[in-house]
Amino acid sequence: MKKLEGTAMTELVGGGKLKRADILLAHSKGSYWGWLIRLGTRCYWNHALILDMVRGPNQGYDKALIIDPRMGSIHIGNITHYFENSNRYDVAVKRLDKEWFQNDSEVSGLSYYNAVCEIALRETTDKFDTRLVKVGRGILRQVRLTYRFVRRRIKYPRPGKKRLSSITKRLKISAYGCGGFVQWSYHQGVSQILEKTHDENKLKDAIFNPRLVEPVTQHDLLSTTPADLARSDKLSWEYVVKDGEVWEVSSEDEVSSILKSGKRLK
Repeated sequence: MKKLEGTAMTELVGGGKLKRADILLAHSKGSYWGWLIRLGTRCYWNHALILDMVRGPNQGYDKALIIDPRMGSIHIGNITHYFENSNRYDVAVKRLDKEWFQNDSEVSGLSYYNAVCEIALRETTDKFDTRLVKVGRGILRQVRLTYRFVRRRIKYPRPGKKRLSSITKRLKISAYGCGGFVQWSYHQGVSQILEKTHDENKLKDAIFNPRLVEPVTQHDLLSTTPADLARSDKLSWEYVVKDGEVWEVSSEDEVSSILKSGKRLK
């Protein structure tokens, strides 16, 4: 691993290190919602989103646009929301680093990662009645009930029983809208291209959730959590932004070392 000298914006965005359809994982600091998701999935990361487009100064401005799924809607935003708020977020970048996906030729990778982002973009612009958001609303109601139950159990634990006993499995559902959205977008985008090429191995590469067994259903895809994306060996670790410091990484062990040590690691 290597510590980069600049900020996340100067190194990753300005330095041209990010690619379209990169997957970003976020750790929300001081967020009870984020804490609940991390509790349920036993993972440092509680949110996931997709990088849509990176534009440099030669294109008029220095921005990276993200497709950010949140409960109730899916938004297009600027990556500065995460990269320039180190007191609120730690961020990791993962990538489907397959030659067929990353190849920039018109007949190969470009069509695949464009398709992934186009699928994701169809769900944006506050389309509150889309299929995904309808599912998400139902899940959100369950999450609210679970949150109230957790809060009561923490405040008034039953004597002789472990706190939070078996609810952690149920909390995994609270990650829907981000992990599920990312997995669904990749699967749908690659499937769209495969209607012409019929290469099933590529579709398998685009199923990141290690808990899924083929054949997968839409519900299976939407059950994917940020933890599943973090644990997927089909996605390579690229960068970690921890407390504002930027690290180039290549393995889960390196990521774990950075997260445990924080600023003490130089």
